Amino acid sequence: MKKFIYTLLGFAFLCVVGAYVLDFIITKGLHRYTDYTTEVWQDLRDTSYNPDVIVLGTCVAIHDVNPRILDSVLNVESHIFPMSNLTFPCHNFMWEMYKHYKHTSPKTIILTLDYGDMSYREVKTSMEDAQFLPLVDDAIARDFLLQYGGYEWYEIYTPLYRYYGHHQQIKNGIGAFFYVKKGAREMDKGYYALDETYSFPAEYYGSKNVVPVEPEVVNMQENFLADCANHNVDVIITIPPIGHELENIITNLDDIYSLYETIAAKHNCPFLKYTQNEFSHCKDNFEIPNHLNANGADKYTLILAEWIKSLNLNQQ
Repeated sequence: MKKFIYTLLGFAFLCVVGAYVLDFIITKGLHRYTDYTTEVWQDLRDTSYNPDVIVLGTCVAIHDVNPRILDSVLNVESHIFPMSNLTFPCHNFMWEMYKHYKHTSPKTIILTLDYGDMSYREVKTSMEDAQFLPLVDDAIARDFLLQYGGYEWYEIYTPLYRYYGHHQQIKNGIGAFFYVKKGAREMDKGYYALDETYSFPAEYYGSKNVVPVEPEVVNMQENFLADCANHNVDVIITIPPIGHELENIITNLDDIYSLYETIAAKHNCPFLKYTQNEFSHCKDNFEIPNHLNANGADKYTLILAEWIKSLNLNQQ
C-alpha cells in the first residue's frame, strides 16, 4: 500500500512538473509567435523601439489611423498599440504595460475613442481573448486580468488551465518555441488597412440601443489623463468618423461625445470629433459603419495629422 501511495505521489509530481514545463513552452512560444493580435505585444516588448507618438484605441485605431501618414506630416515615428474589440480599461492597461516595458515615454498619445469606450467589457468574453493568455507571466497583466478580465485566480495560476480549448494557440506556442513556426506580421506599425466594399451587417448592429457609460471607467480615463500629464505626455483625444447610419442606432451618441469633450476640456487635451459630417455620409470611405476602409483611413489620417501639426505640440 505504501509503495502504491509513493508511486501515486511520484506520478502526480511528474504531472505537475510536466504541466508547468508545457505551460512555460507554450507561453514563451506565443511571445515569439506573430499574428494579428499578438504582434502588438512583440512591439511592446522591443525596448529598442520607442516611438515619438503612439495611438491607443480599439479596432478604430487599427483600421482608421495610418501611422505612415502621421510620420510624413508630423516628421515623427508613430505606432499604434491597439486593444481590438475592447474598451477603455484595456487602453489603460496597454498604457501601464507600455510604461513597464519601454525606457522612455512617448511625447504624444493619440487616444482614439469610439462610442462604446466608456462601457465595461470583460476580456475573457471578447473575440480577442487569446492574446492575453501568454501575458500572465507579467504581474501587471495578472492583476488586470483578475480585476477586469473576467478570469478567476485558478485560471491564472493553474498551469495549462487557461489554454484549455485554445488548441490553435497551443500549437502555435509549441511550434514557435522550437522555431517550427513563427507566423507572419499582418499589420504595418499596428495599422491594418481594410479593402472590402461597404456593407451594413444589420444582425451585428441590431436595433436602436443605449450604450452604457460606467462611472468607474470614466474615472479611469480621468486618472489616465492625469498620469500622462505627470509623465509630460501630451494627449490628443479623437473620435474618428462613423457611418451616419449609426447616428440613429446609438440613441445616446451625442451624450457620449459630449462627455468625451468635457473630459478633454477638463484636462486641457486637444479634442477632434470628426463625425456627423459629409465624410460620414460617403459610403466610399467605409468598409462597415464603424470602420474606415484604406481610402477613408488615408483621408481621415491626413486631416488628423494636419490638425495635430497646427497645434504645435512637443512631438515635433
